[in-house]
This record gives sequence, structure tokens and C-alpha cells, in this order.
Amino acid sequence: MNTMNRFVLTLLAVSAAYAQGDCIHVTSSLEMVPCSEAAKKAANAQLNVSYKQLMTRLESDY
Repeated sequence: MNTMNRFVLTLLAVSAAYAQGDCIHVTSSLEMVPCSEAAKKAANAQLNVSYKQLMTRLESDY
């Protein structure tokens, strides 16, 4: 596993922990903003990893 993948996985783990801990008891829209931002960053990071893996596989196949 390369350094970028490890970094992204660490980011995902931290984001998930933040979202689970602080976002369970959200009572207002203002409190939801950091939760949704963390979820967005985690999803975007996972999407980027998947895209890079796909592009690497396609480049090696063709």
C-alpha cells in the first residue's frame, strides 16, 4: 500500500470517528454543517482513491 492510500485511509478513519462521535446528537442545522463537511471529505477521498486505482488498472491493461 503506498503512502497516498495510507493517508487517505487515515483521513477516512478520522472523519468517520469525528462523524460518529460528534454527529450522533445533532440538534440544529448549524451543528450539522461540520458533520456533513466531514462526510463529504471522506466520500471525496474514497472516490479519489477508487478513481486512481481504476486509472492505474486501465493504463496497465491498455
